[in-house]
Amino acid sequence: MIFSYKSPTVDNFVFYLVSRFTVVKLLVLSFIVTCRLAFGDSFTCSASYDALPQSFMDAKCYSEPIVSYPASPNPVIQDRGYSSMRNFGNDDMKREQPFYQWVNLAFLAHAIIFHLPHLLWKAYESGYVGRLTAGLQVALSKEQKRALELCYLAKFLLITQGKHTVYTSVYIFFEACNFFICIGQTVWLVNFFNITDAPNYVSIDASTWSGYRNFYFPSTSLCSITKYSSSGEPRNIDAVCVLSLNHLYMKLFIFLRTWYIILILTTGAVLIYRIVLIMPKVRCVMIRAVAPLVSKSTVLSVCHQLTYSDWFFLMAVQKQLTNSDFSKLLEKMFAVSQNKGKEQEETDDRSSIYEDSHKDLELSPRSTPL
Repeated sequence: MIFSYKSPTVDNFVFYLVSRFTVVKLLVLSFIVTCRLAFGDSFTCSASYDALPQSFMDAKCYSEPIVSYPASPNPVIQDRGYSSMRNFGNDDMKREQPFYQWVNLAFLAHAIIFHLPHLLWKAYESGYVGRLTAGLQVALSKEQKRALELCYLAKFLLITQGKHTVYTSVYIFFEACNFFICIGQTVWLVNFFNITDAPNYVSIDASTWSGYRNFYFPSTSLCSITKYSSSGEPRNIDAVCVLSLNHLYMKLFIFLRTWYIILILTTGAVLIYRIVLIMPKVRCVMIRAVAPLVSKSTVLSVCHQLTYSDWFFLMAVQKQLTNSDFSKLLEKMFAVSQNKGKEQEETDDRSSIYEDSHKDLELSPRSTPL
């Protein structure tokens, strides 16, 4: 019985996928790319002759824009790059890859943006629902005290009807933020990796796996270094750079774009679900799904009293309770509401009797002892 209560949480599974599971995934990918950039053989350049030190050539080309020519007719240039860039350097054929050095930081920025709605929601919610049900978790081994706590909670939910509109609106707003963030992150990811349609003059078929890799994530790029001789004359040195991480980047891009599309579909489905919940019958069905032991009349009576925001807050409380305790909570809410109705009827009867007697006194003829 001690471990029967659920961990304190208010958000749903889709919110968890966006704000925590995706964030952890992006942080892991950012760490992997950072390790490859820092400790792996991520970028190596070489020229047709040993004119410059290797370390200088790597540092110089790494700081310059990475350029590839996927439509080059010379296969030697695509594979080895030892021919002169000026022999074929058509700017229309040039394709820049500015993302190569910044993938780890981009993934880190994605993780921070995905986590923002969760942080803001936690700052607003501040464990409010968890504090309401804290007494039940303390009274796990005491049946009588737990029943009393459920009774207090039922009275609280009935007394505070109509006061959870802001709570519900803020949560749905952050769900909508998740949806638009997923769309924005997908667009950013595509633009960051410069995934555009291949022009018509390019002979590469980007629809195939090899063509897609050669056009968007080539394994080599070209670099031009200007060296000055002792007399001050400039001399251009062409080098080819091996982009060993591009194959990894291609797999990460395809994986993340697929995952982001899944997130767009799921977060959009959640927003549609929120709209469908406007119908009271659907809300009753959802309560019966989590409390099948409660009679249908009890569920209908409780749902009839709750607005959309009150129902949402009740379901937030349900996530903190076991199914049996939630069923008892519904029964106590039904009992408390019935008692309130009886008390109201008795009060109305007493007031009507008093008014009738008062009218009879006014209509009766005044008389004195004399």
